[in-house]
Amino acid sequence: MKKIISIFFFVLVASTLKAQNPFHYELGISNFKGILFPQNVLALSGCVRYNIHEKNIEKSTSISLIPSFGVSSNNVLAVSVPFTFDFNYGCGSTSSSEKKVGAFMGAGLGYYNAFYTTRSFNSYHSTTGLIFHAGIRAKLNQHALTFRTNILFSAVSYKMMSNDIGPYSPIVYGASLFYAF
Repeated sequence: MKKIISIFFFVLVASTLKAQNPFHYELGISNFKGILFPQNVLALSGCVRYNIHEKNIEKSTSISLIPSFGVSSNNVLAVSVPFTFDFNYGCGSTSSSEKKVGAFMGAGLGYYNAFYTTRSFNSYHSTTGLIFHAGIRAKLNQHALTFRTNILFSAVSYKMMSNDIGPYSPIVYGASLFYAF
């Protein structure tokens, strides 16, 4: 996790500030589900995106940090922190975009952690791996509404159920709805 944050700040500082407003902020809700932990987790999510290159007013490449914190009805607490490199087109790709609809796709590293607690046992699942995401944006007055889907393929995972600790290979997938400021 420290490496992800260090890389994010290095790229941020090393990039030139040619764009008028290279930062984009979004706030929304997400729903996550995993193969080994099938409970739906409803989360509050944010997105900080920095455009590292703007080809024109309708295309950009960016880096994004998208933290989410959530709970489920089955006593599950979850944290998701993806760090992605994205290609953006159309609405929301730059601050100057005039398109009414846009899209994006990206890939990066993701971290997902879920903790369950019940009367009979405690369980802990943690996974880090490759994340892919894509979505669409639509103009809403002067802002944008974003629908994002993602899937995380585990590279390193651990679970603990009572005293049983070991590796496993889950897939975590989700969908989010964001409002851009």
